Amino acid sequence: MARGAVNRLLTARLELVQLDFAAIDAWVARDAGRLEELTGARFPQPVDAPPLFDADLPRIRDSLAGGRTAGPWLFVLRDTREPVGAGGTAAMGDGTLFLGYSVWPKHQRRGYASEAVLALCAHGMAQPGVKRIRATIPAGHVASERVSERAGLKRVGKEFDPDVGDVGIFERAV
Repeated sequence: MARGAVNRLLTARLELVQLDFAAIDAWVARDAGRLEELTGARFPQPVDAPPLFDADLPRIRDSLAGGRTAGPWLFVLRDTREPVGAGGTAAMGDGTLFLGYSVWPKHQRRGYASEAVLALCAHGMAQPGVKRIRATIPAGHVASERVSERAGLKRVGKEFDPDVGDVGIFERAV
């Protein structure tokens, strides 16, 4: 097992590698060699992060510094070791896990997001105290809505997010 991996989940085509502080720190630094050592994934050059994930890397790293939270997951193709996306869940304090994920554009529309989200939901729902999983999806993101629905999340409402506008709220109870 590569150092830096807290946990691993296997699906038919993917290995989800949970990242710790050292791995996120290497990602922020764009250190491909260190990332490969810590995750077993082969990052193409230049090292980047999937859409909407890059800006969050420093915040995620800082939240992991004290070791109080579990890190996000890197979605890695099992056969080539190429990363295809990243995501995870965050506790909201009321038994709700908030689900988020992103897939690099060149890997979209191949079912990787659905495969990873199903694994993340199953893992999250098995954790003590979890009552539901929630995702918010910007209006018009039909592919993301389908991914959530495949994982058993149902639309339960909508709200306004000041960063992206109207979002649908999708939930799945344990």
